[in-house]
Order: sequence, then C-alpha cells, then structure tokens
Amino acid sequence: MTLAEYVNERLYRTKKVFIFNDINEPLIKQAIEIILSFPKGTKEIEVWIRSNGGMVEDGFALVDVMMSRDYIVKTIGVGYVSSMAVLLLAAGTKGHRYIAPNTSSMVHQIMWGSHGAIDEMAMRQAQSKKLQEKYVAVLGQVTNRTVKQWDKILTPNETWLTAEEVVKLGIADEIKVL
Repeated sequence: MTLAEYVNERLYRTKKVFIFNDINEPLIKQAIEIILSFPKGTKEIEVWIRSNGGMVEDGFALVDVMMSRDYIVKTIGVGYVSSMAVLLLAAGTKGHRYIAPNTSSMVHQIMWGSHGAIDEMAMRQAQSKKLQEKYVAVLGQVTNRTVKQWDKILTPNETWLTAEEVVKLGIADEIKVL
C-alpha cells in the first residue's frame, strides 16, 4: 500500500472529506462520491474546507448532498474560506459548524463573465441573477440572517470577515482551536 492509499483509507475510515482547492466539478464529484459511499448507520462526518470558492453550480451540488444527510455533517473552516466555500461551511449541521481562529473569509455577490451573442449574454445574466437569489436564499436558511440582510452584506465588492464575524453572521457556530 502506498502512502497516498494509506492516507485515503484512513481518512475514509475516520469519515473526513477535504475541500482544499477551487470548487469545481472534479473536486465536488469526488467529495460527493465519498459522502455517498459512507455506510448506513454513519453518525457523523467532517468536511474540512479551505477554498477560494469557485463554481456556484458545483458548490450547490455539494450543499444539497450535505444538507440531505440524516447524520451530522460537521464543517470546519481553516486558513481561507471564501465565496462559494462560505456556503459550504454554513451548510453543515447547525451546532457543528466550526472555524479556526486565524481563518480569513470573504463574501461577495456571485461573479460571472460572458461573451457571445447579445441574446446569449442576456440569458446568462438572467441565470446569474437566479443563482444569486438562490445563494442568498440558502444563506438565509442556514444562518441567523434574513435574505434582506444578506442582500445588504453581499455587495459587488469583497467583504472580508474575521472568524468572530463569521460566527456573528451565523455562517459558523463556534471558533475552535483545532
């Protein structure tokens, strides 16, 4: 058994999933496959998050899986949790969402870019607005802030948050020294 195989086996046995990269289809596919492979009777898993964020649609796929589990999904933010990764942190089971004391976080409105025919760009803009509304709705559902409050917080500019502010906003429940 190689070291990588040993580490992967140990992480699987201890029910740990790591999101330590940009949120994209291959990373989220792997995380979902791992989560769905945990056996019936699983009581708790840990999702460790250190990410700059990434693709909103891919992030929503993992959020849906995390929130549909019938066991505790403990989320732990470390280092840097930004953009879509903030929603992953918040999507853990309430009372089991942690952030390390020196973790930086950043939130903003979703971002998009487009090129092509004018009609295509208009459709993509409309879809981006729908994604923003969905992002805010889920944040409102899993935190102690309303959709209206999140609309004010999520500006086009980056809003930087300390671990204390992340807890105050309800994204995490507790600052935890790991």
